Amino acid sequence: KKDRRAQKFTFRWVLYIVDKDTPSITVKFNRETLVLDSCASKLLYDVCCELLHGGMVRQLQNNELVRDLFDLGPVPVVDPHGKVNKFAKMAAHDAASKYRNQMRGKQRDKRSVVL
Repeated sequence: KKDRRAQKFTFRWVLYIVDKDTPSITVKFNRETLVLDSCASKLLYDVCCELLHGGMVRQLQNNELVRDLFDLGPVPVVDPHGKVNKFAKMAAHDAASKYRNQMRGKQRDKRSVVL
């Protein structure tokens, strides 16, 4: 059933391309955008997605060979000091959450005394 659905989708896609213009597909990753405006680029992107099993965005960001295939230019240099790592963000969020819970508890204590 899944194979038939994929086959129908592919046939509809080919029929659409033959009857009309090629659709433009936009893939956004990080702060960049990849525009697939031809059948060849869409086919190349689909083949790469099949081979990389979901790691395509990471490859588009870091892999020079894949970037050359899609004419994205060199890998952009990321400033390591400008980006906060995940653990620092989590620690800040946990501290803010703890403080918020403590203040909420104090407010609840004040209300229970008044009633």
